[in-house]
Amino acid sequence: MFTPPPLLPWNALHVAVIHFPIVLLMIAIVPALMALVWRRFAGPLSTFALALLIAGTVSAFVATATGEAAQEIVPSTIPAAADEVLEDHEQLGELCRNVFLGVSLAYAALAVVRWRFGEKLPRWAFPAAGAIIALPHAAGILMLANTAHLGGRLVHEFGLLAPINGPNAPPNATPRVRTEEP
Repeated sequence: MFTPPPLLPWNALHVAVIHFPIVLLMIAIVPALMALVWRRFAGPLSTFALALLIAGTVSAFVATATGEAAQEIVPSTIPAAADEVLEDHEQLGELCRNVFLGVSLAYAALAVVRWRFGEKLPRWAFPAAGAIIALPHAAGILMLANTAHLGGRLVHEFGLLAPINGPNAPPNATPRVRTEEP
């Protein structure tokens, strides 16, 4: 019989939501760049890219909020190296969220300008603006990849895990922390 998975507590939800902004924000550049090349389909491709950017940015806000909640339950006995990686992960995650908020707003402004003044502007205006917006988007993707790598190090190198079974989980389901230095 089908049994739905248990609802995760807020401080354990980071593990479940973090992959959405990674995927959505990384693939959003594909239709955005395609819109620069295939002018015939620029409108639908740009709309798709904007939808991916908005969904990715919203999920980045959720991911940073759940990450902050997860950080509150990290034991104080973690090694200094893990604490340093955790701090870098948090700061870079917030920076990524803010960069993609800016990219999303810029791309949305471009969409509004295209919708409102599309016929009045020169043909080169939209590809030029799209290419300019693609630069911080590409930089954001690199930051996002680095943030994900740091998160992977926290789990796989230092053994920091979220209590996905909630506060009433059995003892073997609580966060595992490696206390010896690697």
